[in-house]
Amino acid sequence: MNEIITYYALRITPCEVKSLCRRIGYLKKVKIRGRLGRLASSRRDSEESHRDSFGTCEREKMAVRLKIKLKSRKDIFYEVETVAIANTGFEAEGLEVVVPESLARRMGFLPELPQGTRVEDYVSASGLARAYVIPQSLDVEVLASDRIRGPVVADAVILDTDEILLSDKMIEELNIILEKPGSGLWRFSDEPSSTLRRSELAEKW
Repeated sequence: MNEIITYYALRITPCEVKSLCRRIGYLKKVKIRGRLGRLASSRRDSEESHRDSFGTCEREKMAVRLKIKLKSRKDIFYEVETVAIANTGFEAEGLEVVVPESLARRMGFLPELPQGTRVEDYVSASGLARAYVIPQSLDVEVLASDRIRGPVVADAVILDTDEILLSDKMIEELNIILEKPGSGLWRFSDEPSSTLRRSELAEKW
């Protein structure tokens, strides 16, 4: 994981960070401002893992994970290369990326939230969770071994989870086709169906 941090300004809207649901199986956004969504994380079944100074990386089944670059578009410039789940079960009307709380702190989004942050509620199998939605706060790129797709501007959805998740609209906007999600195989939409790319190691925050 590579990080670049430059401090430009202080946060401007103090807000207490509340505890959210840590393990999310099924998540549905309660209708707020006409927006609905659903998020489903994959079953965790670790095969091999290694740890670095920032988090844990694991090989897991039943998901496509992509290497991505995230850049903050807010007052603190932050850039990181990491891994995200391409989760078609995360249904959103806009371009959204779930950002774990620990990463949100590194990006300068917490504990003092940027202006324009919305508070939205989600219903999951474990109960009600509250998310902080920061509109148009991220630039997102997919980093393949031979090409880069993006950047795409996205909303950050801050939840107390341990992996980054791309919504269905984000997957589509990044031209990602999930060919065999159970096997972790995918391709770009402009590539022939015979071109299959493998999932990355999971990265936990």
